[in-house]
Amino acid sequence: MPERVRYQLLLWELMQVLRDAAGPLSSSQVFDQVRERTDPTSYERERVKSGRVRWEVVLHFYSGDAATVG
Repeated sequence: MPERVRYQLLLWELMQVLRDAAGPLSSSQVFDQVRERTDPTSYERERVKSGRVRWEVVLHFYSGDAATVG
């Protein structure tokens, strides 16, 4: 079975981090907390063609969709 990025888990934890925050957070603070809560798999930690970490790229993409939805 091919490895996959756990999209739902990452987005869920992102929302939990924002919900639990006492005030505004920078994106790096949010990503640090999501990383601690999810413990990304080796596949998710791989670097993609752009040089960025796979799970972070995915989360940036899907967090934009979540912001659009409201």
